[in-house]
Amino acid sequence: MIRRYHAPPSPAASWLVRYGFESAQSLVKHLSLMEGFFVPRRPLPGDEGARVIVEIGLPDNVHCLHGRVGKSFADGVWVEAPSAGSLLRRALERTTRLHRRFGCDLFVEAGHPGAEPWMYRSLDLSAGGLEVSGGTLELGMPGDEVKATLVAREAIATVRAKIAWSGTRSSGLQLLDADASFGNVLLAVEDRWRAAQEITHDDACICADPLRRAG
Repeated sequence: MIRRYHAPPSPAASWLVRYGFESAQSLVKHLSLMEGFFVPRRPLPGDEGARVIVEIGLPDNVHCLHGRVGKSFADGVWVEAPSAGSLLRRALERTTRLHRRFGCDLFVEAGHPGAEPWMYRSLDLSAGGLEVSGGTLELGMPGDEVKATLVAREAIATVRAKIAWSGTRSSGLQLLDADASFGNVLLAVEDRWRAAQEITHDDACICADPLRRAG
């Protein structure tokens, strides 16, 4: 979270990868490897420290994991992701959502109407709302109304939203209305994911081999 600038910075694009799992149980096993998240070296990652978004696909839902490219090994690359632990809880909740969510790294200026906004990152975006990297102390309480401006290379959109939920590090915003440019921003995010590399979890993963897991 940072104070607003006269010209919003251009977001650095993250490396995107889709990783499909056959069940929540196989994801649980994969997450038990160690802290962070392991991605096989089928897609080529960015340099160590580069931003990465992994879309975790389950039969009944998708989840987004934000992190940074960590150490590379012969089998793949570790993603340093502090939120990997909470991903497991969310995956087991089986929450049904009205709109398809897409992980993103857009900058968002958000704040209460009439107040000076602060700069956050949008962690995901959908036709019905977005998750931003600001918690209760920065953004407000559930039910509060906020105004937000999403900054993409293709367009800049302004929305009016209600805080649906808020936690220590992030908040969910439910859209009340949006200007005509919002659709262009959402389409740009969707287009980036259409070009993302895809992986399917299988028995060749190191999480299936006790000796490789231990090593």
